[in-house]
Amino acid sequence: PMSIATSTRVPGNVVYSQWGKYGYFEVYAARMAQVQLIGFYNDVSMWIAVPQQAPNALLAEFFLEPGARVAVIGSGGGREVRAAYDAGIRDIVAIEIEPGVVQAIRGPLRDLFRRVYDLPGVQVHVAEARSWMEQTDQKFDLIQMISVGGYPQLMLEPGNMISTADSYKLFTSRLTNDGMLAIAYDRFLDPLGDLTSQYFQTFTSLGYPCRAYYSPRP
Repeated sequence: PMSIATSTRVPGNVVYSQWGKYGYFEVYAARMAQVQLIGFYNDVSMWIAVPQQAPNALLAEFFLEPGARVAVIGSGGGREVRAAYDAGIRDIVAIEIEPGVVQAIRGPLRDLFRRVYDLPGVQVHVAEARSWMEQTDQKFDLIQMISVGGYPQLMLEPGNMISTADSYKLFTSRLTNDGMLAIAYDRFLDPLGDLTSQYFQTFTSLGYPCRAYYSPRP
């Protein structure tokens, strides 16, 4: 159900398809009320970007000040980067593991994605996030991981290395005193709440204050 074959049932067209470093990268522009740009890695839907969409409510929930620093792990099509920028943040670090994605969005797809990776104050790093965080001493008010990870059929093994207790300890060490690590994913990936429970157990065992919530679909 997450393949490009299913997405093509919605009117639209493939606007990009090339091999990257870790797999085959495609973007399907679904022509709905608003154009939805769906990113596929080896024929698995990994993210959706809606360039004309209003800022995401997640940032408003965290009451970030305009001077805050935000890191987006697995920035993909730049949805969270755009939301942070539209919320007034001008110090944003975007980390994406697949160079083919960044090359496409900064190259032939730059206008379609509203030049999201070239916005003032946005730094883009093509890197595996855990390794990058190990090598920096920067501190962030918010580190976001939105549906980040590896799928067995994806064969993007580095994506699995950030879903460990050690990696979470590393990420939280890069937070300011009032900083927050935010992990989010579509509810259909965890219909019974097992994944959420595991996250909660992991974070509380590390001694971190933890809150879990969900937003019902409209």
